[in-house]
Amino acid sequence: MTKHKFLGLLLTAVFLVFSVFGCSALKDDPGLSVDAEGTLRVHYIDVGQGDCTLIQTPDNKNILIDTGNPENYDTINIYLKAQKVEKLDVMLITHPHSDHMGAAEKILKNYTVGSVYLPKVAHNTMLFENFMKAMNEKGLKATAAYAGVSIPAGDTVSIDLFSPIEGKSYAELNDYSPIARVAYGETSFLFTGDGENEDEQDAIAQAGLKLKSDVLKVGHHGSDTSTGELFLSLVNPQYAVISVGRDNTYGHPSENTLNKLKGKTIFQTDREGNVVAISDGHGISFITQNSGKMENPAPADESSAISAKPIVYIGNTKTKKFHLTSCSGLPKADNQTTFETRDDAVGQGYTPCGICKP
Repeated sequence: MTKHKFLGLLLTAVFLVFSVFGCSALKDDPGLSVDAEGTLRVHYIDVGQGDCTLIQTPDNKNILIDTGNPENYDTINIYLKAQKVEKLDVMLITHPHSDHMGAAEKILKNYTVGSVYLPKVAHNTMLFENFMKAMNEKGLKATAAYAGVSIPAGDTVSIDLFSPIEGKSYAELNDYSPIARVAYGETSFLFTGDGENEDEQDAIAQAGLKLKSDVLKVGHHGSDTSTGELFLSLVNPQYAVISVGRDNTYGHPSENTLNKLKGKTIFQTDREGNVVAISDGHGISFITQNSGKMENPAPADESSAISAKPIVYIGNTKTKKFHLTSCSGLPKADNQTTFETRDDAVGQGYTPCGICKP
């Protein structure tokens, strides 16, 4: 039996379980219980205007990225119980804003947590201080999260961080968010926290074409300060998930970001509720709480069925030099232009960078 056929049969079985109990029961179930062992399950938990994602690996590792707002603990706790989570092997807090680490203290106090990853930045709030105290009480020491770090996730799943840059100071707390790629077989998921332009540019410099991922957790709840065009072109996802609150006062997601994502299949937690992606290492299917069914979404239009060519060269409009995306000497975003081929760059009068020698 092929892996594709296995995934299809597995998803059909899960769907039949839901059908027996009825779609209305699924919609009313805040846990959206998914029993699909032997697969990678990525649960984008609906915590309103915040972020919280549970990753369950084929060999039963549980990894939590962010913990929503302080008032979201009960929601997260119910969800974790529905997934039979008793221990969190890893907790990654992308940055110390309350909508990303709000329930972290209570989770530490009520669950066994193997290790905690944090960007190396403090925040002068009681929320942050209480979280650090809870870590100390549990005998845990935070592991610094920065570009080049790999988070252990079992034998079959890899988690690599492409930002922030170790030792660098960022003006915006959001830009300390690690941009993390989770890979299982031929499938991949990118997580961005609230990373904005500078964070994305650093990830581009570190990873370049390695950013390519099937599913993008859209940065900063779909704000127009994130999801830059070059970054999105390199990630080139088929699916996008936006964790966002209903009728939020920030206007998230922005129309600008949604326009950039045209041609992608978009899931929003304010519309779909909890969203679960299931991968067998070859293909990805989705369950959404409000639809009450398994979905194997087709591209939004025919043009998106053919992946866009990734941008592979970056030109500096001031110096007329062109670079590889991984070059340490990339120009600032305002001075960037892009080329799909080396011949395009040379034909427009640009010369190769002496550092990366494209």
